[in-house]
Amino acid sequence: MPRMVLTCFVFLTIVTPVRAQTPMAQTPMAQTPMAQTPMAQGTVGQGVSVTASGEVRAKPNAVEIDVTVAEGDARAGDALGKYAEAKKRLLEACGNLKLATLAVEERAIEVTAEPGQPAGVFGPVAVPAFPQGFAPAFAAPANVPEIRVARTIRLTLRGIRDKPEAEVLETIGTILDAVRDAGGTVGPSGPYAPYVGDSSFKSVCRFVLEDAAELRKKAAEAALAQARTDAGALAGGRVGPLVAVSAGGATGPAVQRVVPNDTFARSGNEGDDSPQRLTSPRFTEIPVRVGIQATFRLLDP
Repeated sequence: MPRMVLTCFVFLTIVTPVRAQTPMAQTPMAQTPMAQTPMAQGTVGQGVSVTASGEVRAKPNAVEIDVTVAEGDARAGDALGKYAEAKKRLLEACGNLKLATLAVEERAIEVTAEPGQPAGVFGPVAVPAFPQGFAPAFAAPANVPEIRVARTIRLTLRGIRDKPEAEVLETIGTILDAVRDAGGTVGPSGPYAPYVGDSSFKSVCRFVLEDAAELRKKAAEAALAQARTDAGALAGGRVGPLVAVSAGGATGPAVQRVVPNDTFARSGNEGDDSPQRLTSPRFTEIPVRVGIQATFRLLDP
């Protein structure tokens, strides 16, 4: 169950009636005494403004793994054929896991031309190095660009919030092994990283709060309740109806959108910066914070 942690920063603003000013004969403005304003007559009354924050913590309810399927060849048709076979192997491997809560989503695809190796009669060959001042007696084979086809496939395992950590990690390991055995690459693809595409991206998965929007509503309700409580304590229980409320205040940003400082696999993340979700590289509680500034009318003593 999500648990709430309340943090409050408060300040008090008391609005008092303004005394009427003595008319100043030297200027036309003196002909209209300020005592005629409603504030001076006391019809508006007094108010108190308070800033507060509410926080709800919840464990992630899903984990995402981005897998890259990539193949290349000097001929575009052959590259596409190899890619189709590689994608088929990966999808079949995911299906063979028989995980009812595992969703497979095909995401961005790209076709690029990569620098190729020198081509010989029987395939790529190495060009020998010659001492300085000596020229080769034959022309070096030309480099043949390679057509590379790559697609990101996102694997999302849901329903993990209430499961034991050991069970979740075991399932993630099973998925990663199946991906590797099928020839897929976790994260961006690279020739020297068959398991993790790039050593600079340390996390191979993201833990996600997919119901962050609902949790934000609970945090906002907690912040408003705390603001009313603190306003009552400051004003001696004379707090009346809510006059105005706005996001933000002394607590900083109204909503904390991104929790972790760690990096994770970036491939296929187009459009993921959404207020509906929060992510972390760790399977632990993720805080959802909302800060508000509320103004309440003060009742007459």
